[in-house]
Amino acid sequence: MSLRKSVNHCAFCEKCSVISGFTNNVSLRFLEVEQEEACLDSPSSIKIIRNFTTNKREIIKAMDPELELLKIAIDTLKRKYHKTTEEIIEICEKVSGSIRDVEEYLNSDEDQRKFLIWTPEDDEVLALAKSADDYIFKVLLRYKGPQKIKSRLVFKSLALPFQL
Repeated sequence: MSLRKSVNHCAFCEKCSVISGFTNNVSLRFLEVEQEEACLDSPSSIKIIRNFTTNKREIIKAMDPELELLKIAIDTLKRKYHKTTEEIIEICEKVSGSIRDVEEYLNSDEDQRKFLIWTPEDDEVLALAKSADDYIFKVLLRYKGPQKIKSRLVFKSLALPFQL
């Protein structure tokens, strides 16, 4: 029987583990597994996935659930509308970071897109608005609508000094 050795790198501490076993796969011994497990902060900090290209399991660092959902949404939009990640993110920044607004933007024609895009002047009106009676704010409210204004305020981390 021949002995086969391969090196497996821990994704978290960059240490190597030696995986040795017989070529007929009768048994495999995993050395230094305890060291790899010790370098993990908590079980929730990892995610075990199946790499379908190599048909092997991989341990990766888990992402924040909100970021993971955002990544899934961006990947879905990329496939559906044949856009790159950069294009989706650019549109997202133009339309307040809402995935629903991005999809609305991508489904609309050029005339409708003008109403969905936020300009620096629109952002300035939001930042400088003192009351709901400001003429320019009223125009923006009529032009964008309360829901779009609320989502833009959240996206830009702004707060109005009055209730909308």
